[in-house]
Amino acid sequence: MSREPTRKKQAPGERASGTVDRPDGAETPWRSLGRLFPDVDPRTVLPDGFDAMLRRALPLRPRHAKELVYGVKDLSRMLTSERGGAPPAGYMTDDRFLAAYVWYFLPWNLFRLARLLRGLEMDLPEGGVVLDLGAGPLTFPLALWLSRPELRERELTLVCVDRSQKALTVGAALFEHVSGGGGPWRVKTVREQVHRSMRGEADLVVAANLVNELAWSRNIPLSERMERFGESLADTLAFGGRVLVVDPGIRASGKALVKLRRAFLDAGLYLLAPCPHSEACPMSPERSRSWCHFNFDAKGAPRWLADLTGRAGLDKTGLSLSFLYAGQEKPDVRGGGARIVSNAFHPYGRTGPAARYACRAKGLGMLLCRGREDIRPGDLLALEWPKQAERDQKTGAAKVVLAGSGARPDARTDARTDARPGAPPRPASGKKAGENESRRRPQRKRGKPEGGRKR
Repeated sequence: MSREPTRKKQAPGERASGTVDRPDGAETPWRSLGRLFPDVDPRTVLPDGFDAMLRRALPLRPRHAKELVYGVKDLSRMLTSERGGAPPAGYMTDDRFLAAYVWYFLPWNLFRLARLLRGLEMDLPEGGVVLDLGAGPLTFPLALWLSRPELRERELTLVCVDRSQKALTVGAALFEHVSGGGGPWRVKTVREQVHRSMRGEADLVVAANLVNELAWSRNIPLSERMERFGESLADTLAFGGRVLVVDPGIRASGKALVKLRRAFLDAGLYLLAPCPHSEACPMSPERSRSWCHFNFDAKGAPRWLADLTGRAGLDKTGLSLSFLYAGQEKPDVRGGGARIVSNAFHPYGRTGPAARYACRAKGLGMLLCRGREDIRPGDLLALEWPKQAERDQKTGAAKVVLAGSGARPDARTDARTDARPGAPPRPASGKKAGENESRRRPQRKRGKPEGGRKR
């Protein structure tokens, strides 16, 4: 998992003399367009008895059980470093590392992915195909099953590709235990190199924890690597298809995803989340010392996972991720939005207003709140920015003071409407008991969009 950077003591907006600019001007009304990371009951992510399912899927030999903690430490150091000690290619073929991944990284990744998947609009069509690249022990199919119960009755084909047959076999066994047979889902495992499997037409292509681990040649510039990868992902989509890329929230991942974002736009894809616009990224390495990632707490982990984490000496008070969600179909956009991309901080001391950074089409913004507004990282807000906004001296972010309370979405509205500002809300279900659901299920589309992708 990622290591969060330490915040510098100098607060945004602070002058060298130690004084700060106080927020002036009228308060700006705002409203919430959606919550990207809604609350999730941890018991639905790692249900009771999950550790017993792990034992059945991957029984540990006495030697591997004894060395589990050390394997977790070593693999954590390799996976969360800033590429200084990358894991060896095909590390999941090693029994020691596979055990560490399945018992430690997989459950924590389920926590991360479940929070994200609950907030994304991902209404897969009946008969849809999901291509999971670098699937490992089927982390994404497990997260999708656990976090989106409304999809369990859909007829879906999940093609899971990885170079490690051991990881795929363990994942398939675990998915069988967790899902009770998988229902109408058909899970197909394919032992193959990722670049050789990017073909066909998929309604959703997933690359989770892959960009950070790909053994790219150091001789090829990052922008060129991401351009090739982004174009290949786009070419693998069916009509109306989407691609989801999720990585640890470390600086190296953020830098790579900025390049991949550009590649998606060049390939003719539309950005769905987290980007609320298609203009230049205000958190690119050229424009910011920070990077786009989201943090949330790690509360609710079962005791067996918390104990393993503690014995490995790893601090897991929070979780972090970076991601991109893009698709072929143009979203319904009826105005701009600002995505919250930081936790709250206090540039004017504890007695002053709390501040949060926000991503918007015209660059980075700083939202100041005098009250206790319920605004979290990932939230999407609608507001009118002042034409002559004061600028934060440290970051150049345009400041705005929010009114005391904003309008939140109707409680009946599904949280997964925030993939894009202005997206129409999903109507509350009015289906009567026993009513045929086939009319409301999207059907799989074939072919490519008219006009093709831009080159």
